[in-house]
Amino acid sequence: MTSRILHLINSSYFSMPEKVTSPEKAVLLLGLNTIKALVFYVKIFYSAPDFIYPGLTVEDMWSESSKIASLSKSIATSLSSKKSEQEDAFLSGMLSGIGKILLIEHPSYFAQVLDYLEANEEIEFSEAEYLIHNTSSAEVGAYLLGLWGMSDSVVEAVALHNKPELYQFDYSVPIIATYLAKKIVSESEIELEMINKKIASNPKVARQFTNWKNILNNN
Repeated sequence: MTSRILHLINSSYFSMPEKVTSPEKAVLLLGLNTIKALVFYVKIFYSAPDFIYPGLTVEDMWSESSKIASLSKSIATSLSSKKSEQEDAFLSGMLSGIGKILLIEHPSYFAQVLDYLEANEEIEFSEAEYLIHNTSSAEVGAYLLGLWGMSDSVVEAVALHNKPELYQFDYSVPIIATYLAKKIVSESEIELEMINKKIASNPKVARQFTNWKNILNNN
């Protein structure tokens, strides 16, 4: 576990200024909450069974989660100077797909969703989940994170990153950042007018949206 965590921390997704060679140094640089989330993240990904559906392999999910995490932190940094919000945005981005990993052991769940998507190509994956199962892998992942004792803002961002409009208060930075990062990563042709209208109307979002797309393309 230590080896895998250090390998991940020293990857390009973290852009550390120096090589991290010990768990103690990792905690000092990234904080205990981030390390705790990384342990959960790595444990679940490495214990996941083989998965046969194209675009939904464990490797695909790992790559997507890492990209979302990195971009989510960049977005949060543009929106807020609070380190706690930036950290929570990174964590919620990284853990946003954890529900899919948990559901791998229930292949019929994905089979029904993918069959529906094949017949309805204009529908997003999460929309198909709601139509068929009346819930989504996002809620499943958020429920587990709540049991693990992750912060409320991370749990909320994971639960609502596909449907931020369900949040009853003003959108938090982690929710906005994770939602936008997921949209940009999963939809290469996404434009400002295609996202949640309330979020799009935020002046900082409108001003920075193209820059965030470029960050992903340049990595």
